[in-house]
Amino acid sequence: MNSLSVNTSARSTSICINSNNNLHSKFLDSNKPNHCEVLIPMVNEALSETGISLKNLDEIRVNTGPGNLVSLRIGITFVNVLSRNLNIPVYGIPSFYAHINRKKIQKSAYLIAINIRNGFYSYAKIDSCSMQIIDFNLRASKNILHSISLNDCVLLSDSLIDDVLIDMGFKENIISADDLARVDVYNLTSLVQQDSPIKPINEYSFIVNN
Repeated sequence: MNSLSVNTSARSTSICINSNNNLHSKFLDSNKPNHCEVLIPMVNEALSETGISLKNLDEIRVNTGPGNLVSLRIGITFVNVLSRNLNIPVYGIPSFYAHINRKKIQKSAYLIAINIRNGFYSYAKIDSCSMQIIDFNLRASKNILHSISLNDCVLLSDSLIDDVLIDMGFKENIISADDLARVDVYNLTSLVQQDSPIKPINEYSFIVNN
């Protein structure tokens, strides 16, 4: 099984080729997101280094957010076109699943909260045993966020973590295409897209890169 994963949810551009559980990755961080310029060259370079051609790909994965909407659309448009041209499956995976640490934890759930600006947050609570989303809200106010029980949860956010999340105990966790490649997408249901064209997770993925 050869899989290509693409993540353009924030400033960094990352891709990962998973060939029978052997991961080959490319990661580029920039103060000014330039996914359009670097994404295709990164994919071509990774394919060349692994000796895998586009026609050898069996599936494609992409981060659908929450994240920067413009950045997300670049990666999503790329994989939609590639999937159609190669006639292979494409999976849209929300950022929430990519944040999960696959090692066994002594907590009952993960709670991932992402700042989408203007005083709103997207969050998902994921059961640590089943890895299924048990609660989520894609546009929650601070009051809603504060009403969630944090007991026995691992609290994770991303690079746009703010004082509200820090004060609540959330920790910054940077994700990449590697994390998408490791997601057991075949056993997940909530918010995972399997029908082309893949779309950003929702219209509220409007955060702006600093």
